[in-house]
Amino acid sequence: IPLYRKLREEKGISMEFAKKIKNISSLPIISRETFLKSSPDEYIHDYSPVHPYEWLTTSGSTGKPFRFVFPASGDGSREIEKLYVTEKRWRFLEWIGIPFNDVLSMRVVKTGRRTWFDLPGIYIPIEQLRSNPEKIMQQIQVSNATVLFGFVSKIIEFCTLVRMHNMVGKISFPYCTTSGEILTSEQRDFIKETLLCDVYDRYGANELRTIGVECREHNGFHLNSESLILEIVDKHGNSVPNGTPGEIVITNLLNKIMPFIRYAIGDRGTIFQKKCPCGLKTPLFAVEGRTRTLRLGAKNLYYEDVSRRISKRHAEAILQWQIKKIDEKHIEFLFVKGGVYNSFTENCIRTTIKTLVE
Repeated sequence: IPLYRKLREEKGISMEFAKKIKNISSLPIISRETFLKSSPDEYIHDYSPVHPYEWLTTSGSTGKPFRFVFPASGDGSREIEKLYVTEKRWRFLEWIGIPFNDVLSMRVVKTGRRTWFDLPGIYIPIEQLRSNPEKIMQQIQVSNATVLFGFVSKIIEFCTLVRMHNMVGKISFPYCTTSGEILTSEQRDFIKETLLCDVYDRYGANELRTIGVECREHNGFHLNSESLILEIVDKHGNSVPNGTPGEIVITNLLNKIMPFIRYAIGDRGTIFQKKCPCGLKTPLFAVEGRTRTLRLGAKNLYYEDVSRRISKRHAEAILQWQIKKIDEKHIEFLFVKGGVYNSFTENCIRTTIKTLVE
């Protein structure tokens, strides 16, 4: 890969040194910007339309989206690789004793905007759920689904509608798995109490797929360490000891056509020093949120601060939120109202935002 050869040579690192896993922390850290500043010819290995790979696009949640290449087997073209990608997503079910063959036959209800499935089930567009909740809930009741899956905000909205229509106890799942957004303890409890289920969070990214999932202890993510290397680094790019928070850096050992080596994903997290009581030996880590900050005059607005005060305190009232910088003195706060939003919520949000920026 010309890009990696260039980066390695700029740091004076030989190929023999770079090949040893213990030396990985000496290699340069890359990011989305690294790829955006380069051409595909520099970072793609022997790409050909006859290879089972496809171009995909990141969501843009941490900045400008960029296109990347990923094995098409991730969406089903090679059976053995497809099974591995599926197993990574749903291995928490194996960890509680369900054989993988049984996992493959489980039915899933999926909410959100992406219709792609790796297990059988039904897709519920959130727009249809809002416009005709009774019909959709009847469809879910007869689906015999074992798992509900979706982004945190979409699951919270689903649960809010279940409560509004007095369907608690009538619509339930043994398991719910969330992804895409930070899941707070308040949100987890809300989902559990509404759907009478156990909630398993999942951490991943479009360009890396599933990075880690929770076990029955629900005290962090277990890294999928057979195909990923996780590091936590400080602001200078140096690895920090376990237990110290910092920026998450990932190396993907599967995507050989467009490798992600020491890739800063844009999130902050911590690798725990402790071992998980469940007995799994894989690294256990937590994700704190995005690394991005918003500069407003002399004030820095941190994602973690906003998320903790908005998502945690108002999980049912604010389903999604976004802050846009208008100029050096003004920001705009955009949000999607939940079912219990009221004037009290609005006053709290105004006070919270004012406190954060003053």
